[in-house]
Order: sequence, then structure tokens, then C-alpha cells
Amino acid sequence: MGAFNNNDFLSTNSALTGLQREFFNSSWLYRIHVAFLAVSVTTIVANLLSILAVVFSRGMSANLRLICSLLSSDLLCGISGIIDSLSLFGTCEEAVSKYLLVSAHMTALLTLLLLAFDHYLAICKPLYHRSDMNISVVNIMIVVIWIVSLFCSTLEFFLPVNSFRLFTHYTVS
Repeated sequence: MGAFNNNDFLSTNSALTGLQREFFNSSWLYRIHVAFLAVSVTTIVANLLSILAVVFSRGMSANLRLICSLLSSDLLCGISGIIDSLSLFGTCEEAVSKYLLVSAHMTALLTLLLLAFDHYLAICKPLYHRSDMNISVVNIMIVVIWIVSLFCSTLEFFLPVNSFRLFTHYTVS
């Protein structure tokens, strides 16, 4: 089983119309990469503008610090997309892109959990919320979130999890 070849697909499926044959031509890959690159650049610019708006606002409350951490993880997703769409050498860029993407998703997930916990404390214990979730506690939690996400994405390289390996013995003939 080799790599997917467009010509094999086109020659075996004679029912394709001219428009479908044009779509499966090699130029469609170029169009997809350009579109993916445009989305990644837009993501980076939008997140940078949002981070600047949050940082230069009047007061950096605990919620704004958490939102800034969430925006930073989304910025990493955009950077990973640019690295992935501009990969020239293959393996090295794919590894860096995967590392950034796993750490960004883990950071976003943990930051959203921390935001949910912050809202839970604000609703259930409104009198103690300011003392429990002050800025220094939130800063420590954000640093812990980033360290845990970077550690988990580093573990992904040493212990790769491939879900398809689990089901290889259930082949249908």
C-alpha cells in the first residue's frame, strides 16, 4: 500500500465530470495550502490585536489574565498552522508543529477549566472570591498550566499515542 496517487484515482473512476477532474488535479493542494496559510495568518493577527487590547486595558483583573493566556494558546495554534503549511523539510517542521499544537490545545483546555472554576467560585462564594482568586494566585495557576501543558506535549514525543495501533488486529477481510 503506497501513498495516495491522484492519477490512480482518476483512471479508476471514469464517472468523474470535467469539473471533478479539475478539482483532483495537483493545483488543488496548492489552493488548500494557501487558504490554510491565510487562515493561520488571520488567526495570528487577530490574537495579537486581542492580546494588545487586553494588556493595554485599564485594569488587568484575574479574568483578563486568564483570557490573555487563552489568547496566547490560540496564537500558538496559528503559529503551528503557519509552520505546518510552510513545511519544506518535513520531519522537523512536523514535530515542532505537533509540539506547539498539543501544548496549545492542552493550555486552552486547562485555562478554560480554570475560567470555569473561577466562575464557580464567583457564583457560589461571592464574598470570598476576591481573596481566593487574587492576581498572584491566578498568575501562579497560569504558570502551572503552561508548565503542565509543555510537559504533556513533551511526553507526546516520548510516548506517542496512536489510536490506530490499538485497532490493527480487528481487520475486515
